Amino acid sequence: MDDSDTLLNMFMALGTTDHSALVDQFKQVAKIDDDSIASFFLEANNWNLQGAVWSYYEQGASSQIFVREQQPSAELAADLTTTESGLLSPGQSFTKTWRLRNTGTCQWPTTSVLRFLEGAQMNAPCEVPVPCIGPGEVTDVSVTFLAPTEIGQHVASWRLKHSDGVTEFFGDNIWVIVNVSEEGTLDIAAALQSTSFAGND
Repeated sequence: MDDSDTLLNMFMALGTTDHSALVDQFKQVAKIDDDSIASFFLEANNWNLQGAVWSYYEQGASSQIFVREQQPSAELAADLTTTESGLLSPGQSFTKTWRLRNTGTCQWPTTSVLRFLEGAQMNAPCEVPVPCIGPGEVTDVSVTFLAPTEIGQHVASWRLKHSDGVTEFFGDNIWVIVNVSEEGTLDIAAALQSTSFAGND
């Protein structure tokens, strides 16, 4: 009988039902440090320590086959085309560009897209492709919209999504806020902003 069997028999004799204690016991028997792996196998076996340990070894986890996948991560680094301070004319076309940063430890999946979530879609596509950049890198993503014909403020949210194996959203919500008026002024504001950027180069 090896040390793992001895520990398992000892812990089973204690008969605890405390989940935190069971997680610690599983980690000692399986010789791992990851709480999430211990919880995964315990939950799958209704918190039965013996069944969880058997499942862990049957699936080859002791040989490092069970590896927790790295998850993509992102943040909005900058909104390069602010529309909140200007006015759009009804039906006016405009383009929003966001600078996104990979804040994770892995490259974004090749299936990554910027996906419309809710609000006013404003004639934009449901999603646009996003480059699969590496950790610490940034990329600019643009979406072209058509201002609503209804006067007033319109809001929409977008978010990064990938579909590698399972569809998952990641990163910050990205907001589009526009104000529609009969006398749109965004063209003038955008021109002034472009001039300002050019003067700083």
